[in-house]
Amino acid sequence: MQVVPLAEGMIGYFRRGSKPNLHACLVVKVEKEKENKWVTLGIWILDPINKRNPVYTNQDYHEDLEWWRISNGIQTLSTRTVQDFKSSVHDSCIYTCPSHCYKPIKHFQFKHMHKEALLFQLVPHTISYFCINTKLVRSIQSRMEVVVCSININGLRSIILMIMLFLILWSSTSVSSSSSTGINSTSKDRLALMAFKHGIDRDPLGVLSSWNDSVHYCRWTGVHCSHRHIDRVTALRLLSYGLVGSLSPHIGNLTFLRLMDLQNNSFHGEIPSELGGLFRLRVLELSNNSFEGTFPINLTKCSDLWYLNLIDNKLQGKIPAQVGSLSKLQSLGLSKNYFTGSIPASLGNLSSLLQLGLWENSLEDSIPEDLGRLKNLTLLHLDYNKLTGTIPHSLYNLSALLETDFMYNQLSGTIHPDIGLPFPHLIHLSLSNNRFTGPIPVSLSNASNLVSIQFQINHFSGTVPQDLGMLHNAQFISMAGNQLGGSTTGDDLSFIPSLVNCTQLQYLLFEDNSLRGSLPSTKTNLSNQIRWITFGENQIHGTIPLEIFTNLVNLEMFSMQSNRLTGNIPPNIGKLQKLRFLYLYANELSGRIPSSLGNLTLLSSLYLHDNNLFGEIPPNLAASQNLLYLTLSNNNLNGSIPKEFFGLSSSPLFLDFSGNALTGLFPLEVGNMINLIALNMSNNRLSSALLNTLAKCVMIQELRLDGNFFHEEIPTTLQTLRSLEYLDLSRNNFFGHIPTYLGNLPFLSYLNLSFNELNGEVPKFGVFRNTTIVSLKGNYNLCGGIQQLNLPICPTSSTKNKEKHLVVKIVILTPNHAMHSRNPNTTPNLTYISIS
Repeated sequence: MQVVPLAEGMIGYFRRGSKPNLHACLVVKVEKEKENKWVTLGIWILDPINKRNPVYTNQDYHEDLEWWRISNGIQTLSTRTVQDFKSSVHDSCIYTCPSHCYKPIKHFQFKHMHKEALLFQLVPHTISYFCINTKLVRSIQSRMEVVVCSININGLRSIILMIMLFLILWSSTSVSSSSSTGINSTSKDRLALMAFKHGIDRDPLGVLSSWNDSVHYCRWTGVHCSHRHIDRVTALRLLSYGLVGSLSPHIGNLTFLRLMDLQNNSFHGEIPSELGGLFRLRVLELSNNSFEGTFPINLTKCSDLWYLNLIDNKLQGKIPAQVGSLSKLQSLGLSKNYFTGSIPASLGNLSSLLQLGLWENSLEDSIPEDLGRLKNLTLLHLDYNKLTGTIPHSLYNLSALLETDFMYNQLSGTIHPDIGLPFPHLIHLSLSNNRFTGPIPVSLSNASNLVSIQFQINHFSGTVPQDLGMLHNAQFISMAGNQLGGSTTGDDLSFIPSLVNCTQLQYLLFEDNSLRGSLPSTKTNLSNQIRWITFGENQIHGTIPLEIFTNLVNLEMFSMQSNRLTGNIPPNIGKLQKLRFLYLYANELSGRIPSSLGNLTLLSSLYLHDNNLFGEIPPNLAASQNLLYLTLSNNNLNGSIPKEFFGLSSSPLFLDFSGNALTGLFPLEVGNMINLIALNMSNNRLSSALLNTLAKCVMIQELRLDGNFFHEEIPTTLQTLRSLEYLDLSRNNFFGHIPTYLGNLPFLSYLNLSFNELNGEVPKFGVFRNTTIVSLKGNYNLCGGIQQLNLPICPTSSTKNKEKHLVVKIVILTPNHAMHSRNPNTTPNLTYISIS
């Protein structure tokens, strides 16, 4: 995808080599008169269908821009500098066109702003995102040029995106030029602002340092006053300043306030009920704070409110039914709180509502049928709750929907067979992690604008629709964790060739189903944008075709574990330079491990265990400097373990070579792996353990060396392994005493020393106090320990003395001894009698 200039003052996206597939786009150019000519201050394009990141021209002017938005999930973003904006560009609500706008066919010129507002009124079924730049429209000499583009959806028709109004306070965009720099100490608004300041406990950026008597309060940071009503505060914008404190109830005295944006701070305590007196309030943005208590019911008195965002706080209790009385409300965000109870049916009265975000609460019961009356609704997020029942049939009437998310609930029932027909503009549909049953509707392919389909972890059954390839814009398709399969032909993978038409596809996730059949053996030319392919835990048989990797230059994950694949691992898999995760375990693969896998320098996880692979382990596998997980267990590998694995500067965290026929010495280089967490070399033919080399592996939690030919004492140097949780040295030839330090390892929860040649006393503390996590059988010279081990009592020092034989030596001299006793050279005849 390449960004190209389309015309003077216009930019957009163009897909090289593909037929343009245009969607609704809006080009907005803001200009200002400077030195008798109009200078473009900013140009941006909105594309709600594909939600592209923005591309800007005239960046010299952008350090003065401050963006305010309504976007997905009713989140907002403020950017004060170009650098700040670029760092969070992925969160922006400004999106470029997916291809290019046609030649402009209509222009709207605004040389004078409406004194009350610039209203951006969206036609239903088009755009749910809009942006407002308060500084650009500050001067009455500014003008806004809105370019309406002719658009084409699927080449069937051209429509004209109707524009209209930017709802933000013109009166809040500028500080009155006639404002005096003096301070009116009797101003009610000033007193309210000072009360707000006094409620702040911490101001880490010093943003309120300007709030003093040296300047008029209308010039204080974040404060905007009216042109028409002198010195009356109409907007308070202090977002993302890290402010800590409570919101003063005196804020209710700012009776001309129309916008309050305090998002992304650390306000706590309850939201003051006095806010209900702000009858002019239109925008209230308090997201990402720590407000507590229940929903401030007095807010329902703010009848002009059209944007209410309380996302990501600590509010609790039920959502009051009175919220349904806010007839002008267009965006309601109550997500990421602790609301309980049911969704009020009265929300169906909000006929102007465009966005409804209730995700990540504890809402229960069924989804109200009344929500089906929200004909203008474009975003519906009810995910991460405890909702039950079925999807109401009335929701299928919401033809303006762009995004709908029901994931992580307890919803059940089948999906309407015509689900793809009522939603021509739908781009995101998530039903995952519920209890839905029945087939995947064939009509799903009619929702041709779908970008993301998430049906994973349900109980869907039957075959995968054969015409998924009609979803040309699809980027994410996940139907994993269901019961799909059972084709009468025995080939449940016949839908894969149709996906060649999905040229933007990035994620194809179908693991944990009952899919049968073999992978397509011909060149499928799947999208070169694909990043993840997961078909593990199915019943796929046959070989892995060489051709499958031909075009997948961006592939990061290839998951085919727990199937019935046979044959060799294709050597050309080593050409996938971006591959990070390769899962081929629990199949029937044979042959040697391709040495080409060593070319995958980004590879972090390689799981080949439980196959029939043979031969030696390629030493160049260690060339993958990012390798963290390597499991080769339960194959027929032989030879020695390449020492290259243990000399890496960035060593693996988990190594599993168990269940093979590996021989040779225990690698001394293993001591270099200071980040090692788990090492399993069990059930091989390794010898000469030299376990003292492990003393530097202080992070290790699991060590399995059982079933080898190690012959040495358990060294005392292992007492440095304070993180050790699992230790198995069984079925070897370890000898000597059991080190007492094993009882002092604080996290050791499993110890197996059985079937060795250990002797001496067993400790009675630490892990040795629990016979369910310690095994010592097969060591016939052990004694002591706790009673439950049923070992013989070790002899004490006193019992040892009692058991010693008493030897009394009696010397009997023969009679001639006396005669020769004076002769020093004569040896007497001695007779010894021992009595024991």
